[in-house]
Formats: sequence, C-alpha cells, structure tokens
Amino acid sequence: MLFTASWDKMVRCVDLESNKVVKSFIASKEAIKCMVLNDDHIFVAGCDPIIRRFDFAEGKMKVFQGHKGWIYCMNI
Repeated sequence: MLFTASWDKMVRCVDLESNKVVKSFIASKEAIKCMVLNDDHIFVAGCDPIIRRFDFAEGKMKVFQGHKGWIYCMNI
C-alpha cells in the first residue's frame, strides 16, 4: 500500500498491485504538509497548528494542539 497526502486535505491509500485508490478521507481542515505512519496510526499535519492521529483499527481521530503555526515535519 502507498499512502499519500496533499494540498486537497485528503489522505489516500493506493493498492500498488491494482493501482487503485482503495480508501480516501479528509484528514485536515487545511493543506497537508507532512504525514507519518506506523503500524496502527497515521499522523497528519500541515497548514494549521494541529496534529491529527487516525487510528486504523478503531477508525477514530485524536487531535494534538500546542503549535502556533504551520507544521512542516514530524517523526516518531
């Protein structure tokens, strides 16, 4: 699987064998500048001061606040 994020606020999951988008969702209120994946979560951030965590298993989102401006980079 390939995960992409973009200026259109969407995260897309592409099946590399079929070359088709198998899942997509609005992940931010503004353009996405960075995304980090681990086994259970996608973390998304960008042109608003919020980091959003999406849980694969439960389909829930958690918000992390504290920045005063855009977020350009994350690492786990």
